[in-house]
Amino acid sequence: MPIVVFDVGGSSARMAVVRGGVVGASRRVEVTDASSLVRHASAATRGLRGVAVSTAGFVDSERGRVRLSRAVPGLEGDLARRLTSDLGCPTVVVNDGEAHAYAAGRIPDVDHGLVAISLGTSVGLGVLDAGGRPLRPCSGENWDVGDWRLDTRASEREVWWALGSQGLAEVERSMGEDAGRAQYGYRLGGWIATLGVVFRPRTVVLSGGIARAHWNRFAPALHEELAAQTPEAARPQVVASPFEEAGLVGAAVAFARRVG
Repeated sequence: MPIVVFDVGGSSARMAVVRGGVVGASRRVEVTDASSLVRHASAATRGLRGVAVSTAGFVDSERGRVRLSRAVPGLEGDLARRLTSDLGCPTVVVNDGEAHAYAAGRIPDVDHGLVAISLGTSVGLGVLDAGGRPLRPCSGENWDVGDWRLDTRASEREVWWALGSQGLAEVERSMGEDAGRAQYGYRLGGWIATLGVVFRPRTVVLSGGIARAHWNRFAPALHEELAAQTPEAARPQVVASPFEEAGLVGAAVAFARRVG
């Protein structure tokens, strides 16, 4: 029986049906609250086995509870319990950064532990330890790195802006596309070097719209900056995710890990 997966981000939401462990074609949907998730899931397939939701915000991924969602406030509360009650099937709800980490863990031959960074409208982060298990902050919720301030000339120094789509657009306007994307790579490489001091990852996986569209343009500058700031013995491998819809893949992985 199929499951339905959702990825609810800062600017849009996407969904797909998973059959036999394979995530099908995705499509954009409008998500405003739990009821809209119920409608979309019910209409997507017959014989629904379960639902998995990856969403931005402060999420207790063990309980499926969304404490704060600036993008879609209607999802706040005991979302997994609500969906399970309305749909009559198991439901898993995880933070989108953690979902991207689960997807990263499915890349062949990837070295754990790893840090997954999603780059899009904002910036998300998820961590898997050396055994492939999710590593979370003391609160038990997800990592929230958006307000981390960078040493940068960006007009807004917070990570969510400087490394999100607005920060990239700003350097493209001021320096031109090629030079701007290189500058973005230097900026991102410097931040990854700082993350390495905290997490000591073997691998950093970049996903999201910016990584999909521009990896080849900013990767050389990223690696140059990382090499300048990090001793070789402590330098993580940095790769782009092969998954076009890493949030949906990660939601499917989360369901399989939790429900089977």
